Amino acid sequence: VPTSCTMDILSSLFSQVCGTAEEIKETKERCYLILKCKHEIEFWKSKLADLEDEQATFIKLARLRIDAVATWRSLTRRERMEKRYILAALEAPDLPNALLDFPSCSFPPHIRLDREILLARVKRDDFGESSRSSTHQVEGSDRYFFVPPRLRSDKEVILAVLPKYPQVIECMSAGLRDDADVLMELLRQHPGPTLPRNFIQHFSDRIRSSSTILLKVFRHPMGLA
Repeated sequence: VPTSCTMDILSSLFSQVCGTAEEIKETKERCYLILKCKHEIEFWKSKLADLEDEQATFIKLARLRIDAVATWRSLTRRERMEKRYILAALEAPDLPNALLDFPSCSFPPHIRLDREILLARVKRDDFGESSRSSTHQVEGSDRYFFVPPRLRSDKEVILAVLPKYPQVIECMSAGLRDDADVLMELLRQHPGPTLPRNFIQHFSDRIRSSSTILLKVFRHPMGLA
């Protein structure tokens, strides 16, 4: 909207080039409307650009959920580091290589160690062999580095990892070592000989001294291993 200063300048100009007071009034009103329209045009141009960006993002996210492999190649490097695009890709049937190897050091820490992304990746059926090999190569001694220390006390994260990696009990927090639910879920997810030896040793004294729990452990094929 034109400022009072702008209108004062226009008034001075009008008095110099226009004759009658009526002509000056009409010219001022016309200029005011022109300036007002220009401001509105700039506003709607900006609004249109924002809407176009939102639509382009919406289309990319939708395509990632359908065909992440092809759509991932069309993303910019910056977009590949954005959480929203990664989460959308993790909903697709097949993943691009970058996400098959997730988490890897090709991603910055804020992405690699993000709780929501980690859960989305771990819960997929294809989280397994490729991730297993990459974790050993990248981190060396800490083979469960994909569960960062700050999430090793997160029950939902540990329970999500258990079906694929029962050995994750080796790195979970003291609080979860004292949680009978974790042990029961471990036994339920791995009724056969897929458990690590002496798995009960990774739980607290309270858990190991419970007769009810020990009875269930001894009934497991690996309970006495």
